Amino acid sequence: MSASDAAAKAIQALLPADAANAMNEVLDAIPFPAILPIEFEKAYIAFFSVCMACFIVLFALTLILVPKSWAMVEKLTVATSLVSGSFPGIFIPMVIWSSMKEAFEVGMKTPQDLPKWPSPPGIMVGCGMAIGYMTYDLIVMVLFYPVLIRPGDKAKRRKGQMNFALYMQMIMHHVLSIIFWPYAVVNSTMSWAVGYFMLTEMTNTGLNARGLLDAIGISVSNPIGALVSLTWVLQFTIVRIVPLPVLIYFLVLGEYSSLPLHDQIISCLTVPIPLLLNIMWFRQIMGIVLSKLASKKKKAE
Repeated sequence: MSASDAAAKAIQALLPADAANAMNEVLDAIPFPAILPIEFEKAYIAFFSVCMACFIVLFALTLILVPKSWAMVEKLTVATSLVSGSFPGIFIPMVIWSSMKEAFEVGMKTPQDLPKWPSPPGIMVGCGMAIGYMTYDLIVMVLFYPVLIRPGDKAKRRKGQMNFALYMQMIMHHVLSIIFWPYAVVNSTMSWAVGYFMLTEMTNTGLNARGLLDAIGISVSNPIGALVSLTWVLQFTIVRIVPLPVLIYFLVLGEYSSLPLHDQIISCLTVPIPLLLNIMWFRQIMGIVLSKLASKKKKAE
């Protein structure tokens, strides 16, 4: 499959047939500047547009339909959770799955070749989709900064808010990804690692399902909330933690001398960051889980 066909297929997966065909025709007619491969740019524009349009519609509906007693951040969480839990968590893994299977096979046979593994069409298009989503999400986070930041006064805190450190962590994650992922994929430099990082977006489904339930008042003490939370913890563990030994194997045995010096430096500085974040987040998640279990045990006694 050519990269152009992959981009068209990705758009068709996002939208109903008529809308997908119309978007493909519009994108074909746009004279894109030759900054990045045309397939990347098409996927980027399509995914950003769909994510932003869906958010605007969903947020408008929450403003109209949900009770006035809801805080703005709770209305915002409903809209963003529906977008973030579906588009990046489902469609991006679908597009890059076959390419990642190919990367895994290469890694198991000749891991030294992975640093310069040529980016296949699925990775190129998937990267455009991922960066389109992150651009949308970054814009929303910046625009709604006053709403998202947790106030110092505990009485004024609402569900869906976060502390400033976590907010900046997410901002930097998006900014660094927007800068370095396209560079890596277009230059076929550690594109397998970028592919894996995109694949981990599937954990967005459980995370945002949990956030959505929390916003509408269904806590982990509720059987549905507990089931969704447990499913997300298992999903996070399987997708982001279990593969770590294989990923480290690929990283250690890669032949980096084939990369220019600046690419070697960039790879060494940036590739470990998401892996370390996954370990840090997993530790925090397990801390919460163990705390909940200990609390239940005390109540039972």
